[in-house]
Amino acid sequence: MRFPIFALLAPIVTSVILWLVTGSAYTLLFALLGPIMALAQFADGKLQARKSEKLKQENDDEEEITQRARELEQRQAERDELILKYPAASQWALPTNNLRPAWAASAQPEGTQRLIRIGLALREGKPVVVDAHSGIAVCGDEVEARSALRAMGFQLLWTWGLSEASKMGWSVGGEPELDQFASSNHQPADVILHRVDRAEVLPSGVRYLLTINRGRAVLRDVVDPLIRDVELQVDLLTRAESNRIITLLNAESVAAQARHAPISTIPNSVSAVINTSSEWEHSRDSLLVCAGRKHDHPLILDLVQAGPHAVIAGMTGSGKTEFLLSWVLSLASMYSPQRLSLLLIDYKGGAGFSRVKDLPHVAGVLTDLSPQQTRRAISSLQAEIRYREHVLAKAGVADISELPEEVELARLLIVVDEYRVLAESFAECAALFVDVAARGRSLGLHLILSSQRTGGVITDAILANCSLRVSFRVSDKADSHTLLGVEDAYHLPHIPGRALIQGTEVPLTEFQAARTTDEDLHAVLKKSQRWLDEKPLWEQHVPWKPELPREIASSEMPPPLENSAWLGILDIPEHQAQEWTPYIPHQDGNLLITGPARSGVSCAVASLHSELGGLVLRDSEIAWDAVVEEPESLLREGTRVFIEDLDHLLDCFGLEHREQFIASLMRCVRLAPQRNAVFVIGSKENPRGTHALVDLFPMRLQLLSASEPGRGLWRGHQIQLVHGSDLQSELGQWGKMICEEECSYAVITHRKTSLIRSLTKAYGDRVSALKSALTVSPSANFPIVIGTPDEWMLNHAQLAEMREAGLLILDGCSPSEIRGLRLKSGLFPHAENDTALVVEPDGSTTRAVLRT
Repeated sequence: MRFPIFALLAPIVTSVILWLVTGSAYTLLFALLGPIMALAQFADGKLQARKSEKLKQENDDEEEITQRARELEQRQAERDELILKYPAASQWALPTNNLRPAWAASAQPEGTQRLIRIGLALREGKPVVVDAHSGIAVCGDEVEARSALRAMGFQLLWTWGLSEASKMGWSVGGEPELDQFASSNHQPADVILHRVDRAEVLPSGVRYLLTINRGRAVLRDVVDPLIRDVELQVDLLTRAESNRIITLLNAESVAAQARHAPISTIPNSVSAVINTSSEWEHSRDSLLVCAGRKHDHPLILDLVQAGPHAVIAGMTGSGKTEFLLSWVLSLASMYSPQRLSLLLIDYKGGAGFSRVKDLPHVAGVLTDLSPQQTRRAISSLQAEIRYREHVLAKAGVADISELPEEVELARLLIVVDEYRVLAESFAECAALFVDVAARGRSLGLHLILSSQRTGGVITDAILANCSLRVSFRVSDKADSHTLLGVEDAYHLPHIPGRALIQGTEVPLTEFQAARTTDEDLHAVLKKSQRWLDEKPLWEQHVPWKPELPREIASSEMPPPLENSAWLGILDIPEHQAQEWTPYIPHQDGNLLITGPARSGVSCAVASLHSELGGLVLRDSEIAWDAVVEEPESLLREGTRVFIEDLDHLLDCFGLEHREQFIASLMRCVRLAPQRNAVFVIGSKENPRGTHALVDLFPMRLQLLSASEPGRGLWRGHQIQLVHGSDLQSELGQWGKMICEEECSYAVITHRKTSLIRSLTKAYGDRVSALKSALTVSPSANFPIVIGTPDEWMLNHAQLAEMREAGLLILDGCSPSEIRGLRLKSGLFPHAENDTALVVEPDGSTTRAVLRT
């Protein structure tokens, strides 16, 4: 607070004025009030400020305490909510437990993850929850490890059903009470909970390692080392507690069986019906198989009549892929490759359809491991629609079933496992499948789309034409309602392969899907091989052309074209075509070929040059003379100029020569179309400092990678180029410098000592260094004077005199040094390091190699 100066001065001034007016000395006593009032006011202000500051500090402290309490309360509420959502397994063993298992109460969590609680984090006290499908290994004391595994395993049983027992690895955990629930035919890969003795050796498919020591544990993510380890108080479950939980699970299991008593005749496992006879179904009217069993009767399914397209939904592990394999294999046993063709798209890694990929019916197997092949196939399917329309129109029929027997056109079944991933990877496939779904019935094109969920994944435009719907158990009632119109698929029992089906003239029916074995596959392969042996000339119609060859020799080219050159084979999947494509200079104009190192740029330029002929600019000196000194020679009618490696050529120039060369080259390229000339230039993908030049090329051939030399993009399609021979270009061959007897020479060089030594051997006392030039003997009327650029700058008068009377030799001088010698305002021609410029008195230049 500032001292109150005005309160101090005001009484003093007032008392002086009163004394001057009244003349009474007593009025001066008022002056004493100024300091007293000022001090009192200052003290009062200090006191109030201190109180205000204290009050503000108290308010701030109270607000901070309140905020901390609120945050603590919020964290506590979040912790309580998480603990309520993810309780410890031991809670279900309490005598006061009146909860039902989540699967029995129809309250399974959404999604396909198996989120289970491991314990409570030591720092925050929140439950540590992980996805058990990622794989969990437990290491530590035998008793603690088994108790921890037991706690995790019973969370799976309580939340997702008794069929989860097959994933718990109880051969290690030692729970004989659960053997009745474990599937007898589950594979080791199904196990997601493991007991390990050492942390260094983990089973395949394990992401989390839980190390326990006296109730305390550390959870480590062994896949992503960037994720910090979590210290926690691990959840344990005793054998006695697990027995009480098993009692509850058994009771709910019996109740569930009672609720499903009316349909209890549906078996839990059904073998596929495979046609092993030598007979084939030759009709084009149907695609008939036995898909499984409903009650005591087989489920006979005709995709043509009940579909003609199908959508399949279901959670992971519900049996979708096995059903697809059984369906495909059963069809292959009924219909010959002449009547049925299969396109299998597996976007779950490619392992699902690997068992049936060797069937002759299979036109191709596409996976997420080969996205480029999938993109080609999607484009080719558009052409397949047009091809089939043409076949039907030529035969004069409206449906594939009406085709004459001699016309070969098989029904094409497109099976997609995990359609959601495919649609997210290729946006264009949605429009394609809408088209196939709308027009596929008469053309013999059929879709079977499988996905974990249908809502928001398979569009209404596709569903509208997919009358056949199959739903295995789903985790969301909305998915069941979207696909079937009812919520029944949500309440299906936890039996792999149990599903509901609905289609044209197929009422909503629960059934058990058929499963195939390796013996079934071998039987169909053997039957198909016999058919192939009987028809050795049969060739399968594939909806797309094979991949382009990795290399095409020049000997494979078609006959040469006049004023054109063959580039290579162009892949046009949308037209199911692969054809030779030419480069036509007078139509296409200038051509720029780009690509990374060793991708085939040089070979492409060489191939075009061998077919078209023309001038090759590889040597920097010749290129400079042609482009900068004599550009009109490149712009004559019909001239064809080839530059193999523009980047290497530009690197030969200094900065100023480079800029001048690019400017002159741009002018030539710009004027070339008007003069009926053509430039073919090879370069890297992003030539440094040549963006304006690149924009002048209307045609570009982009090579893709060094791993596939010659593979590139031309007019928006992939192309494999012809493998050409190396370019044979003209190199600069300059003669050695011979100094005439009646001519003087001024040599400007950085190699002063070596040149003096070498030229003295040839010309004797005519040779002298610049610093001793004035002492040349009288007989040396035409001296050869050698000096560095700096020395000649100091003797400029002598340089001018010798330039008028003789020749000037520039050996390795930079443009800046030449400007310093005031020899020329512009640039001298470019010269390589081993070449010198010979300047005549009239300013004309030639190149020569100095004697060394």
